[in-house]
Amino acid sequence: MAEQPTDLPRWATDSGRVLEPSSGEKDVGWELNKKPPARKMNWLFELLYNWTQYLQTPVGTGAGAGVEATGGSTNGPGLSGIGGGTNGPGVIGQGQGISHGFVGDGGGNGGAGVRGTGGALGGPGGSFQGGTSNGVGVVGAGNLAAAGVSGTGGSTDGTGVSGTGGGTNGDGMKGDGAGTGDGVIGQGGATGEGVVGTGGATSGTGVSGVAGGGNSNGVSGLASGTGTGVVGDGNTTGSGVQGEGGSTSGTGVVGIAGSAGATGVAGTGATNGGRGVTAAGDTSSPAFAAFRIVPQSDTNPTTLADGDIWVTPGGEIKIRINGATMVFDLTAD
Repeated sequence: MAEQPTDLPRWATDSGRVLEPSSGEKDVGWELNKKPPARKMNWLFELLYNWTQYLQTPVGTGAGAGVEATGGSTNGPGLSGIGGGTNGPGVIGQGQGISHGFVGDGGGNGGAGVRGTGGALGGPGGSFQGGTSNGVGVVGAGNLAAAGVSGTGGSTDGTGVSGTGGGTNGDGMKGDGAGTGDGVIGQGGATGEGVVGTGGATSGTGVSGVAGGGNSNGVSGLASGTGTGVVGDGNTTGSGVQGEGGSTSGTGVVGIAGSAGATGVAGTGATNGGRGVTAAGDTSSPAFAAFRIVPQSDTNPTTLADGDIWVTPGGEIKIRINGATMVFDLTAD
């Protein structure tokens, strides 16, 4: 393929030497053996020069796009870029001010607004880097029930969507839900996790969710079948799942049991002695206990299993062990 020229075909930049041909002349072109007028030939070459300048650095007018491409009728991409050489990006978009560097509007029949296929050696399908001042790498706004950002991982454990935070304290991925919508949705395949987060090297959090106004949740996980709603794998001394309660009686982590005996929150200890669940109170000036069991409205649960612990309205603590219920009747202190 030929290299990009360094010179532009500048011609007839003096408007006094340009004359646009009539509509009829444009339809039939030049007649055989007829000498075209110089100014009309200058019009043609000037038009080619102007288009060359525009295509070299396209600039949209008003709210119009600088570059707009429509895909072919049989799933053809509107815009396709192949990175050159080694690690060259296929397409680069840089936003101005608070505008987006790249915007894709999916088709009406479930088509993706932006779609990228990763390289053979683990390269991401799409890579977006947030701006220098708390800029977000990827922003997706879904239409109707469609997802704002949708990613399908490769056939051999590839990741559907991957985000790396930029600069200092930048977010790798951020989703803001509207109304009752979720900010980020991850649906695992078969035995795969829907969302996986790996904490940074120095106390970074793998997945962090900040609740919005009202009683919204920072992170919400809905399990299917026997799957787990949220899974966290701590690294060395890191926490697998960490939740910080809100300023006014908010709960750090909440688990709501599903139907048919599903567990709201489950912790499994590691084989090398790790604990499934640990509760630690505030050691400096504790105002509350590290762990609380809310008394049940009924005296006994209707379905009992070994290891169950519950508190009755009368102040009894009951523990189910080896098919029998042990009762601890405590006097008030």
